[in-house]
Amino acid sequence: MRLIALMFVFVSNIAQAAIEAPELSDREYRYLILPNSLKVLLISDPTTDKAAASMDVYVGTNNDPEGFPGLAHFLEHMLFLGTDQFPDAGEYQQFISDQGGSHNAFTAPEHTNYFFSLNPKALKPALDRFSRFFIAPTLDPTYVDREVNAVHSEYQSKLRDPARLSFEATKQGLNPDHPFAQFGAGNLSTLNKPGLLDALKTFYHNEYSANRMSLVVLGEESLDTLETWVRDRFIDIPDRQLAPSVISTPLFDTSRLPLVVQSQPATESRRLTLLFPIPDTDAFQHHAPLQFIGHLLGHEGDNSLLAHLKAKGYANGLSAGEGLGMTESRSFSISVSLTPEGYTQRDQVIEEVFKTLRLIETDGLQAWRFDELKTVSDANFRFEEEADPQNLVTYLSEKLHSTPASELLTRGRILRSFDQALVKDMLSWLIPDQMLVRVTAPEVEPTETTQYYPTPIARFALENSRLARFRAARNQQSELVRLPAPNPFIQDPGKPIANTRKATIETQPRTVYFSDSAVGYILTENRYAQPRSDLYIRLRTPLAASSPEASIM
Repeated sequence: MRLIALMFVFVSNIAQAAIEAPELSDREYRYLILPNSLKVLLISDPTTDKAAASMDVYVGTNNDPEGFPGLAHFLEHMLFLGTDQFPDAGEYQQFISDQGGSHNAFTAPEHTNYFFSLNPKALKPALDRFSRFFIAPTLDPTYVDREVNAVHSEYQSKLRDPARLSFEATKQGLNPDHPFAQFGAGNLSTLNKPGLLDALKTFYHNEYSANRMSLVVLGEESLDTLETWVRDRFIDIPDRQLAPSVISTPLFDTSRLPLVVQSQPATESRRLTLLFPIPDTDAFQHHAPLQFIGHLLGHEGDNSLLAHLKAKGYANGLSAGEGLGMTESRSFSISVSLTPEGYTQRDQVIEEVFKTLRLIETDGLQAWRFDELKTVSDANFRFEEEADPQNLVTYLSEKLHSTPASELLTRGRILRSFDQALVKDMLSWLIPDQMLVRVTAPEVEPTETTQYYPTPIARFALENSRLARFRAARNQQSELVRLPAPNPFIQDPGKPIANTRKATIETQPRTVYFSDSAVGYILTENRYAQPRSDLYIRLRTPLAASSPEASIM
């Protein structure tokens, strides 16, 4: 993979570091921290067809003040509606549109992210407008009622959204004292009340600060030019030296576990999800313990857990990996798409999951399994094509808060070494006594309805008899499920195929005769320097036209 000199700029001090980037990338990177503590990543791409920028504020719905649920989301709306230098409420939007671009923002529990992309030649004036959001927004009272209604319309549009309803049901199993368990979208009932504008201004001044922000800008200009533009425009964001927004309340109240939350879906679907609280693994992402466990659980080949459940007629799909989580609280998720019979036999499905976890503990902790994951992950990163500018800046601006600059592109992507003890520790958290069981099915008999997104649910402590069954299964190795054998098709692609990209390209395919009735054509070209191939197979047989039935098969 390619090493890029990454510039760390702290006011007047400059330090050098190396950042690993995909081998085929021509982009250059520079990281700096402005005197006002704003973290900045610059990306120069002379060939880009779009310039883009994203500002991530480490503040979200978890920071909503008491009495105004949805205030962080409402502020996101209001920042678009005029600043000191560009007071027209629609000027920013019109400018982006006129330059063939797009813009948006989103408010998450811990982050609020603002982003845009447009014609590369228009980046400088776009930054003129964008920067003022975070320096001097007007927060014009003229638009308060309009934007409250806009927030309410967003809320109403999700009232029957299957994913939102399922998510709302899941929140009923979380710690009620954690802000994430509260309502964060906002609507008329939570925002249309006296004191809203004062609360909005107070929230902006108490929560938005340069030292809680990270900016990523991608343009066709040189890094020096981009740095000058950013310094000139974003240096005036106030640094209120706010402490990091840390929530000490755990996301899961383990004293309530094991807990069952069942809900009726908005669609004809059935799903079983097991959520387990786990420690933070950010510092160990290069060892990928959760990815390793998820890979073995989610294997779909012969004799896998999914194949076994399918053979019994219980499941259609299965996935496993890191689940719901915040900075201080994480979880591991195992989710099974159930058939009607699988819903009826869901306890047996849970038992099979725990037996497979035991199988992984006893037979699955071999380094070669990790090496397969590492080979595939490394190859995917090394030969990755250039990411879409808007998606890239949005993704990286959030990562800047918690990831060392030198690892911005590689953390969670490039794996280092197998840590058996770490995997064992993660597996030790996946036990029946510490799980939230989520069941979604039309057959659920609800006992209550959630408040803001009306979802029929039932929640109750897991019965002792069922818990005993699951405990026994957790200590019993599966006799039917088998872990995947070594994959002979996983190969290290080795050195770059064409470092200079000036390889010879064949103009005529070569003919390969496999037999009298089978012929193949092979064409090699490596101008893209990618270890990939396309395979097209065409079968010709008179049987295809032997009958009307055969002709439509």
